[in-house]
Amino acid sequence: MAISDASRLADFATGVGTDGTLDVNNINIAGVTTSVNINASGIVTATGGFEGDGSKLTGVSGFATALSATQGDFLNRVFVTPQVLPLGAGTSITITSTAADGNVAFTRASRVDVGTGSTLHVSVGTTFITNVLSVF
Repeated sequence: MAISDASRLADFATGVGTDGTLDVNNINIAGVTTSVNINASGIVTATGGFEGDGSKLTGVSGFATALSATQGDFLNRVFVTPQVLPLGAGTSITITSTAADGNVAFTRASRVDVGTGSTLHVSVGTTFITNVLSVF
């Protein structure tokens, strides 16, 4: 049975494509608060912005932890960070920086504890600075 133009227009308005699948490019839910799980790769943008505390983000490294997650709260602007950076036993790490980075690598920790059987190498030409915030 052929789909009529009227059916296609009605489907377009509801976000259902002519092949019966959901056409996400035609969905607009005005005034509805909803939670959507999106699995995306590449660059993701949002016209209205992103919201939430970001606690489930991966691959993002912060420089310190706020004492409160509430925006505008005094403790949201007060931070803590560990004083010691441990390198676990049996681990081998090499720190390398390039000329584009000023040949400098740094950590906020004031001390690096190297575990038993571990090695920490700083490449030739790289300067490694601890306690970069001068808080310890």
